Amino acid sequence: MRNVLFAGMLVAAATAVAAPGQKDPVAEGYMDWDGVVPKNFLAGRLITPSDLRHRAVVYVEVDANAFTNDKVPNYSSLASLAALPSAHQIHWETQELPREKILVVSVRNLGKNEAKEFPAVIRPPKGADAAVSQKYTGWTENRIPFYRDLKPVGGAEIADENLPYVAVYGGTGTEPLYKKEKWTSSDLKNVKAAITEAVGALEPWKAPLGVEESQFFKKIQADFAKGKSTQSLMTALKGGIKSKNPEQAKEAQIMFDALNQYKTDLMLRIQLEFHTAPARAYYDYQTLVKLFPGEKKNLQAIDAKLKANKEIGALGKVFEKIMLWSRDDYVCKNKSEATKNIQELNKYKKILESLANSQNAQLQGEAMLFQAQIDTLIDIMPTKVPQK
Repeated sequence: MRNVLFAGMLVAAATAVAAPGQKDPVAEGYMDWDGVVPKNFLAGRLITPSDLRHRAVVYVEVDANAFTNDKVPNYSSLASLAALPSAHQIHWETQELPREKILVVSVRNLGKNEAKEFPAVIRPPKGADAAVSQKYTGWTENRIPFYRDLKPVGGAEIADENLPYVAVYGGTGTEPLYKKEKWTSSDLKNVKAAITEAVGALEPWKAPLGVEESQFFKKIQADFAKGKSTQSLMTALKGGIKSKNPEQAKEAQIMFDALNQYKTDLMLRIQLEFHTAPARAYYDYQTLVKLFPGEKKNLQAIDAKLKANKEIGALGKVFEKIMLWSRDDYVCKNKSEATKNIQELNKYKKILESLANSQNAQLQGEAMLFQAQIDTLIDIMPTKVPQK
């Protein structure tokens, strides 16, 4: 129940996920999508059209009249295709979310009032045993996004009687690698094969900008590295997408989509890690509001929860320094700064010693993990100085 309530806090942020007004441009050779807007959001994770590019996309279209609570188990094999790492099994402090594939569900023929009640459709019925419940929880645990009337731009209209419809798209291109009307679980093998093909053809990807080294937008890359707000960067990249130079338009599309994906992934991470890795959640929240300040007003409930526990803030600030000083490209200005950093790390050790005895089991576990990382940083900090 806690995760359900916490997810509700993030729904308020939907208004900031997709820019209002005019539709964003899309470079030639990339998928465009309609309906990925806040008013169409039904359940799962919040996404933008950018989340449906540069990765394998499993697009599922269902009829609300057939996708009823009692029929949800018929689709459970699809939910398994988008499995996220278990919130209780992943080390959030050191691991990143998988990004190679995403599954999205478009719900047709859903009335306005029915949309408000839709989350209940994918929850187990009351009194269901564990075996039955498992056929529902894949949709919620994997935070699979459900939107009303989401569809590919230019895609053929599928008749109601031919739903459910499943299609698999690659990271580039506008034609599906696989499509099937009247899909059944017997077609799952073909969907998996198409996903494998799509993932295998993905171009190299380097978060958070998608590219290792920008060819056309070096200033944007430099400004981002300095921590500049992304609003002006996104505006510049949208202009680049319209470039008549196809290579420049392509790079602008990649970087624009990468920033949007970085934002929505941060929002998802915060939701998943808050109860098991609160210090990492604190760190990710600070990153989110620094780079995307427009999100802060929509995440006030999250901010309040993080501020309410001073131990989370203390541990989160230690983790911020660990993340910064652990980077391969971090270099001290001189030996004096390295010495100063070591002194600060020793202060952090004392903070961690007290937090290791916290009544909060999750904070206690994180504090103990960070103690080892602090010791490692103390040992290597003298090497992080300019070499003569």
